[in-house]
Amino acid sequence: MSVFKEYFSFSKRERNGTIVLLIIIVVLIVTYNFAYKLKDKQAEVYIDFEQEISDFNNSLVKKDNNYTKNSYKIKIDSLFNFNPNTITDEEWKLLGFSDKLIKTINNFKSKGGKFYNNESLKRIYGLSEEHYYIIEEYISINKNRIVNKTSSIKKESILFDFDPNTATKDDFIKLGFSNKIISTIFKYKSKGGKFYKADDLKKIYGIKDSFYSKIKPYIKINSTNNKKYSEIIVDINTANQEELTTISGIGNTFASRIIKYRTLLGGYSNKKQLLEVYGITQEVLDKISNNISIDKSKIKKININTADFKTLIRHPYITKTNTIDLLEYREFKEKINSLNDLKANAIFSNKEFIKVEEYMSID
Repeated sequence: MSVFKEYFSFSKRERNGTIVLLIIIVVLIVTYNFAYKLKDKQAEVYIDFEQEISDFNNSLVKKDNNYTKNSYKIKIDSLFNFNPNTITDEEWKLLGFSDKLIKTINNFKSKGGKFYNNESLKRIYGLSEEHYYIIEEYISINKNRIVNKTSSIKKESILFDFDPNTATKDDFIKLGFSNKIISTIFKYKSKGGKFYKADDLKKIYGIKDSFYSKIKPYIKINSTNNKKYSEIIVDINTANQEELTTISGIGNTFASRIIKYRTLLGGYSNKKQLLEVYGITQEVLDKISNNISIDKSKIKKININTADFKTLIRHPYITKTNTIDLLEYREFKEKINSLNDLKANAIFSNKEFIKVEEYMSID
């Protein structure tokens, strides 16, 4: 027992020292646990804050991706129906595609890739949403194209004098016209169209120069059906391609461009807008001005309270900035009650508003 006492008995000084040591140990343990929990809390707060920053940055990136500045240029007259599986690099460029985008598409196709529908082109990396919306309506993918081998067989034509204003379908068939061209001619005539001179027939879409040269000597137009060009008035908001080509100075190319631009605009509000059609100069406009009319009631207006990004950005007079500002203002207001609000709130400048006002409605 004396041995145990010797080892396990403590003096008063030793007991005090032991108590102080235990207190220090307890304080250290409590401090450590508190510091650890505080660190976790700070880390949690930091993570939340970091996530908020990340979310904010992502929102900026998303907005920037959706509304990037145009890196492409598209002329109105260069828009055409196309099959993305078959068009050439030069045709891609006409549609505003960069060399980098074209390379991406060619790499995709070289590996056996195909475009089966419009949406599949939209998935090409690097093609902006805005660019896609502009060309979307021109994408033409023929899945089940059937070629009629007999269509290339030409029957021997019989040439005789004829007046295209009065000739029958059988007459045109005998002269060697295709069924498609005959249909176009009769559609044109059913809408009041007339041929006033031999060259007018040449303007019918699909008639080749070689074929026209062959039949030209046989075109005999009755003078009683003639009408001076100065008396021709065509409404450029409703006229089809054949009707537009009855105007002296407007051929198939200009007629096609006028219609394409009319579709993008929603209709013409004044004659000077024809100067925005590629190739039409002031000289051409002066020449045809007296032969055209404009029915403003035919203008297709955009309802700015319901129109989406795609509809707005496609209009030639509405820029990307206008589109974003208009959509944000509409979201803030819930409903736009007056077109003048767009000018008053600087969504459009005075100059822009004058141009675009004719094409917008609030209901």
